[in-house]
Amino acid sequence: MSEQEHPEPRSSPRDRLLCHIAVFLPLLGLPLLWVGSVLALRRPPAPADGEARRWRRRLFALTAVDSVLLLVLTLVLPALWTPAPSQTIAGPVQLPRRVIGVRLDTKEARRGGVRVDAVLPGSPAARAGVRQGDRVLAVDGSAVTRFTEVQQALQQGPQGRARRLRIRRGEQQVTLNVIPESTGPARRRGMFGPRPGESCAPGDLAAFEVRQWAPMIAMLVTLLVLGAWKRMQPPRLWVALALLPPASLLGGVLALIGLCQLLGGPCLGGSALGMMVGEVLLLAGGWVLGRRLRREGALEGVIVRPRIGLGQSVGRGLGYMVAGGIRLAILIASASVGLLQGAGASNLALQEAIRSVSLGVGGVALLFLLAVVVGPAAEEVYFRGLVLPWLARRLGPAWGLWISSLLFGLLHLHYGISTPLAVFYGYVLGWARLRTGGLWAPFLLHATMNLVSGSALVAG
Repeated sequence: MSEQEHPEPRSSPRDRLLCHIAVFLPLLGLPLLWVGSVLALRRPPAPADGEARRWRRRLFALTAVDSVLLLVLTLVLPALWTPAPSQTIAGPVQLPRRVIGVRLDTKEARRGGVRVDAVLPGSPAARAGVRQGDRVLAVDGSAVTRFTEVQQALQQGPQGRARRLRIRRGEQQVTLNVIPESTGPARRRGMFGPRPGESCAPGDLAAFEVRQWAPMIAMLVTLLVLGAWKRMQPPRLWVALALLPPASLLGGVLALIGLCQLLGGPCLGGSALGMMVGEVLLLAGGWVLGRRLRREGALEGVIVRPRIGLGQSVGRGLGYMVAGGIRLAILIASASVGLLQGAGASNLALQEAIRSVSLGVGGVALLFLLAVVVGPAAEEVYFRGLVLPWLARRLGPAWGLWISSLLFGLLHLHYGISTPLAVFYGYVLGWARLRTGGLWAPFLLHATMNLVSGSALVAG
């Protein structure tokens, strides 16, 4: 396989070392950047020294970015440190738990209230007249916007007291009095234990939601338009490349439906196995398509020189992810002030699903295999093994890297306001692919990132 080599700049000006030190020290390296910027202004490079001028611009840009981050963090830190009153929990929830017999939508967080997905027959909510599709706007006069607030409100107050629910039903608002029932300590289901009150009907499965399919369709259209515009050759394989992710998702959804029927209802284990099927299809399809593309000579490697080793690329990549992730997290957290009700709703739902079951060794192993092995392998084979080198060969490494990173972020649009983190991580993974010429470095970086974030999610 032939390679297109793109040499790195020929020399290393004195500002380069300062930039490399400060980039791995978000905000902590700002004093060094300020001093370096002042010295750089006093010692301008020669007009003919183009590389020195580039590093000087990078020094100024990094100084400006970290200075803005420090200012933003100073202004919004009090708002980020102090939780909103509606999210404050006055002490731990005492057992026995109080329930009213409804299943609330864990994926929404909006001012329009919390949607009731299901009402258990014979429950306090059913006797009070609560219906599926109602939206709970307030509990005892206190507005609620997410399912956790409803749960917390029901645990407070004297035992046996009727709770006043203000509900929006269609265009009308009604007030219903519900007396919660006390249960013993909640017994957590097994990972393959069906969730009560849910069915395997397509309308009840999250896999059929528009937000699951819209990013996939958008990526499909983007790839097809890009292929027609740049005349990607051979066109039939480019179409196959574009169709591979939605076809894999469809296979995973069909597997999810079958597992749901087999297990007697939706459960975390069935969802994990359905996702596993989709990822395996993406991995197998990417491997087969890659072999075809190499035989056609359409997938030549693109390496940015100087080539670096696996250990160096993984070490530097992890440093970039941590340092860049901290900077982006500050901006994202600042932007989410006042929008906190809509931030991280999908993670909340996933955390609630994990917390409600007893994982056991087998459950942890299944989630580990999905998130740390199969998932990263499939996505790296597709994005960094197929999309990036094909785009880099046709458009150049810079454009190929940016476009593949944006497509990677589009696939992770369910992150909501944190989607820029996925784009940035996709860029670092693509950088590792271009600097090493292989997929081991981006795979190890991707697996490490998923291991850390997944462990934090399971730990709660």
